[in-house]
Amino acid sequence: MKRNNPRGVSCLLYFAFLISILIQSSAYCQRENLYLFPIKGFVYEDVNGDNQRNPEEPFLKDIPVSDGQTIQFTSDDGRFHFANDEQNAKYIFVCTPNGFQKRADFYRILLDLKSEQEFAFGLRKISPENESEFSFAQITDVHINNNESFLAFQKALAEIANHLSKPDFIIATGDVVSSGDDKNQLLLYQKAAHNSPIPVFNLMGNHDRCKGVDKNIAFNYFLGPEYYSFNHGGFHFLILNSITTNTLEQAWIKEDLEKLAKGKKVIAFQHYPPYNSTIQKFVDWGVYAVFSGHWHSSKLSVYKGIRCINTPCLLFGGIDFSPSGFRIVRARYSDFSTEYIPTRNPNLAQKEKPSSSPLSLIWRTPSGGTIDFSSPIHLENMVIIGIKDRNDNGPNGVLALNASTGEKVWFAKTDTAVNNSPVSYKNFVIAQEMGGRVHAFDSRTGNEVWHYDCLDPHFRWLYGAPVIHNEKVFAGSSKWFASVDAASGREIWHNDDGYDWISSYCSPSIGEGKVLFGGNWLTIGKKNHGVYAMDIATGKRLWGCDVIGVHGAAAIRNGHFYINDIEGNFCVGDMANGKIIWKYPMIPSRGKWNNNWSPVTPVLKDNIAITGSSAGTIFAIDVDKKAIVWQYQTGESIYRCAPYNTDYRSLLSTPALSGDLVFIGSGDGSIYIFDITTGKKKGEYVIGAPVLSKPLIMENRLFVGSYDGNIYAFDIAR
Repeated sequence: MKRNNPRGVSCLLYFAFLISILIQSSAYCQRENLYLFPIKGFVYEDVNGDNQRNPEEPFLKDIPVSDGQTIQFTSDDGRFHFANDEQNAKYIFVCTPNGFQKRADFYRILLDLKSEQEFAFGLRKISPENESEFSFAQITDVHINNNESFLAFQKALAEIANHLSKPDFIIATGDVVSSGDDKNQLLLYQKAAHNSPIPVFNLMGNHDRCKGVDKNIAFNYFLGPEYYSFNHGGFHFLILNSITTNTLEQAWIKEDLEKLAKGKKVIAFQHYPPYNSTIQKFVDWGVYAVFSGHWHSSKLSVYKGIRCINTPCLLFGGIDFSPSGFRIVRARYSDFSTEYIPTRNPNLAQKEKPSSSPLSLIWRTPSGGTIDFSSPIHLENMVIIGIKDRNDNGPNGVLALNASTGEKVWFAKTDTAVNNSPVSYKNFVIAQEMGGRVHAFDSRTGNEVWHYDCLDPHFRWLYGAPVIHNEKVFAGSSKWFASVDAASGREIWHNDDGYDWISSYCSPSIGEGKVLFGGNWLTIGKKNHGVYAMDIATGKRLWGCDVIGVHGAAAIRNGHFYINDIEGNFCVGDMANGKIIWKYPMIPSRGKWNNNWSPVTPVLKDNIAITGSSAGTIFAIDVDKKAIVWQYQTGESIYRCAPYNTDYRSLLSTPALSGDLVFIGSGDGSIYIFDITTGKKKGEYVIGAPVLSKPLIMENRLFVGSYDGNIYAFDIAR
């Protein structure tokens, strides 16, 4: 599609605005200097795209214009007039209708204007075919905080503009900066967005609010209104402020939908994903889809027909280990599909395959989705694995393949992703899906036998795997963790001491009459409970371990538990009271935000623990001697997956042991094999996509999943 001056604002106007911002006092976040005059102006057709009305350019009637409180339509001569009697309007904006290019200069800021102004808005017409089929990009949680992130953001915007889909515009769903009180961060973001080859539309995140009575005003100064709308194609785009929403915004939304959304499918954009406490308003508004961020995670779900699409971060790995990237939305008439585009390591050369490897490929089967940490299980000559969909067009569920041939036996569809491994119980396959439902499927057919909801089936964020013990299933999140009867799904007990926030791949571990579970940033009673113990019979919480968080599960041995905390430590704790006895720093400490969000669950053989950091280093640790036996550094990751890290450090899978060999996958695209005693590398197989799925070893066969969505079967030469 042809793009004419897509940024829609001249350099002269931009730099004049920039100078006006720079001369603001350091107290720019305070609600001062409101516009004291009626708000008036006109809308015209900017035929030549010079951002000035020339005598031959016509005025445009019936164009919706808003002061954020009410909506007017321009008169026959293209004019609008708001009395502004309360003198509290901060901006004026056009709700750009169909038939016109979407431009970043759709608003004017009224703050600090000392005299009465006339505001002119120029719109450029586009042909109907430009709107019948189009695409746009969603980005989120950019967190600009310094010049390095500014440069990375500029590069990312150029990459998005050059994507094959040729998006018409970008919508950034909040947390555009790390601190809304930092003027320099807002200036950097504003500069990058202005220089974008295609328009960037912004909304507020919790990090974008500022101190003071009006927590939106810093955002307003630099980036415009905190809520607004426009129409494009068959859709009404509703941009919302979910951070400091108030009755004024709610009244404006009601008027907007009544006046501007008729005959359109409404797509809402906000920072916070819909929760069970907020979803009903979207139902009442007749919203078709909600795009969001905030969780630094990927979640796709449908609630009462509303498509809820939560997208990971643009510039660094997600808390759920999603790779950094952006979402392309392809719209055709009144429907759309989405595709998540991960940022690939630009400096990573194609890995040469080793000349010899003990692994030889037998079969490879595509799942149609992606596989992160879900690991295969073996049951009745089947390999069974959980599948997730990042693209809103593939499968979520559990896939069963013939272990000998890789042919599909059955697929059990779930509403949300199965992020982790299923487990087996007699003739059942039991899996938990991200939204909060635990399923038991018939292992022969894939038909559901029973299900159990962890409070509800939509609004949990479940990443762990269920565990079977003594004919009971243990599953859930700290918001709702339950023990249920494996045969019937009947609840035995549940514990709701915690909450959903935030993503954690921790799975339950069982030993010594206790269930160990945990999460990230989890506090109960104002104390850290990164790991906590529950009585296996009653669910009563027995103790909490003072670590900030964990992603992997705990290993249990001889009265001790073994974990990797998110500050970079391999920790050994006391099963009796949860106290940490000693720890080894796998990554040198950088303080509270060390960001070693390792997904590895330590695996022990006798006194040797095999574990790994989020920097791709594999460790063998003698837990009796408290000493490193050996370590190995894997290569750079193919994608940027490590939470909060902008480099390409590799994550690792949980290791699998077979005899004296260690098998472990890496974000660099390889499966590695080591001698557990010496650390000597015995082989490497290059898959070419991150391997974070724990390998399953059955005699001389190895099965594993990969981020490319394939399940692989190998022969192992011993």
